[in-house]
Amino acid sequence: MPIRRFVWLAVLFAPLFLPFSILRLPSTLAFFCVLPALALASRTRRSPLGVVALTLNVSPILFGSVTLLATAVGMSIAEATWTALAATTVAFAIFGSRFEKPDESTTRLLVAIGVITAVVAAIVFFLPITNEWWRTRSDSWFHAAAFNRLALHGLPITDPYFSQIPLQYMYLYHILLGAITTLTRLDVFNAMIFLNFVALVNVIAAFVWLTGRFAKTNKARLLSLILCLFGMNGFFFLFVPIRLAQAVFGETKDYNFLASFFTTAMPGHHAAAAVLSVNVNQFMFLEKFMLGTAIMLSIGAMCAAWCLAIAPKAENKSVCRAISYVLLGAGTIMLHIIIGATFAAAVLGASLLTWIVQKRRSRGGDSGTLFLLTCLSILVVGPYLMSVMQSDYSGSSFKIRFQPGHTLGLIASILSAVPWAITYLVHRSGKNVARPERSFVLLWLGFVLLAALLVDLTTTSETKFSFLLFVPLAAISAAGFQSAAVGRRWRTAILYMVMVTVPLNGIYFYHALRDESQLFRSDDSLEAFQWIQAMTDTDAIFLDENDILDIPVLGSRDLFWGSKKYARIWGYDEKILEARLQIRNKTYSGEELTPADFQPVRRLRRPFYVLCRTEGIAGSTAARRLVLSGVFTLAHKVGSIEIYKMKW
Repeated sequence: MPIRRFVWLAVLFAPLFLPFSILRLPSTLAFFCVLPALALASRTRRSPLGVVALTLNVSPILFGSVTLLATAVGMSIAEATWTALAATTVAFAIFGSRFEKPDESTTRLLVAIGVITAVVAAIVFFLPITNEWWRTRSDSWFHAAAFNRLALHGLPITDPYFSQIPLQYMYLYHILLGAITTLTRLDVFNAMIFLNFVALVNVIAAFVWLTGRFAKTNKARLLSLILCLFGMNGFFFLFVPIRLAQAVFGETKDYNFLASFFTTAMPGHHAAAAVLSVNVNQFMFLEKFMLGTAIMLSIGAMCAAWCLAIAPKAENKSVCRAISYVLLGAGTIMLHIIIGATFAAAVLGASLLTWIVQKRRSRGGDSGTLFLLTCLSILVVGPYLMSVMQSDYSGSSFKIRFQPGHTLGLIASILSAVPWAITYLVHRSGKNVARPERSFVLLWLGFVLLAALLVDLTTTSETKFSFLLFVPLAAISAAGFQSAAVGRRWRTAILYMVMVTVPLNGIYFYHALRDESQLFRSDDSLEAFQWIQAMTDTDAIFLDENDILDIPVLGSRDLFWGSKKYARIWGYDEKILEARLQIRNKTYSGEELTPADFQPVRRLRRPFYVLCRTEGIAGSTAARRLVLSGVFTLAHKVGSIEIYKMKW
């Protein structure tokens, strides 16, 4: 084992013990994003860019999986993180890496990728870094609550907004957040920004590697990258007449869209979404990097896995390649069930049909092997999936039906990538690049399209299917851009890119930079949350009014009832949720309360508190009724906030 490996490890280890988070970030990136899979990726016989893409995308999956296993056997999240770090260190010390020096063209491509990554990172992370509202909004708030639950109680993780109901969410993302907070000492919201940066780098590296299956010229591949990053929903303006007609004459009037043309309100994220979003579709690719979500980590892994899946048969004779594919396939599922399960199902269907119909033609991938490897990736995550989905509280989470409105939004999301992708999908492959077998690609896209059109998930989760179509189509567009360069239509390609990227992103960031939204909590509220953290048991359950979701994040305690929105998302049993909602509503209704009203709460056998905001009539009336019921006693009062504890 070369001495220099130990020198590098020592150099990387030292900053992890420094008191300043910013000094710990480079070492965390190395141990989290590079070293876990470096030995494996460098032995897959890939191009230098392929090694980079595999290393970046497999490493978080490996690190997170080891951390998850350690947490599952009873370790705290901090202990599990250091265990994964130790495993990473030992693996790198033993196996090291094998790098091939990139040629001049690849070097130029890597430099261009680095520049684009830096520019995009500056664009998407400026607001979350500088503005508390941007880094805590929307999904970020939910993930912070789930992280707090995991950090305090470990596995199995339950829903912090509906206490004691198992959380039906792929919690590997929260394991990764725990690892990042442990290594960097960042708070959970800044840890999300860190993970989004990792996801951005991973998506870009894997996507550009994927474009190499369809084009060889650097400018064609880079142009398709720009299309992927900035062009999703780029033709939104073509759908304005349809949306105006829907808003005026449709069954569900879209008054927000109408108001966006005449409003005098301040610009902001929601105002931009009202203009750009077509039937609540995924209206912007980069927006997902501006809030806490696991989907982009899954998209990066999906791109890398798809690149391996469509590789020519001659490139697939490698055990390390097979291991990498299984890990990527498993990782896409563990990070995001919609992305991972749909990807795997489409690969199974496409590979099986390709193998049957074309008898494993040499220019296609090894379909039989691909089918078996995909099955193996599903089996690997079987216990994890069971821990997430096996619940007595589950209701129906999806239906099979066609939704015209959703379909229109789906078309809007992916349309900008279709024209240039048709060059590959319709015409024969050119001589400049050995492109993958079209039958497999078309079958895969067909299966995904079928799922996108027919699967109706809770709330608007089915809009996530658009990523599974848009990203591969954008990569395939590299073939069209290369043909444009050869056919002297490069100016047309550039003008097209301006048309589908500038209006969309210009409108959004004009609004985003002028958004004056703030995260505000009163001093009384903040003091109450501090008391909750310091003076109540960690397994205490709270009830709050008006679907307010602050306590799981700011007080690190569970809610008995969260919100109607969250109740619909996970498809929990409606009878259980309705019973909880009735208790919440009656508690704050001002009606007379009796011990019988809280019998379902007593069966939970946990300390139970009710928070009342007495500055309003409803809150002050609820507080009086709680005292008169004889069931509750005042536990704490700060300003207008009173916290009552149930007597046992």
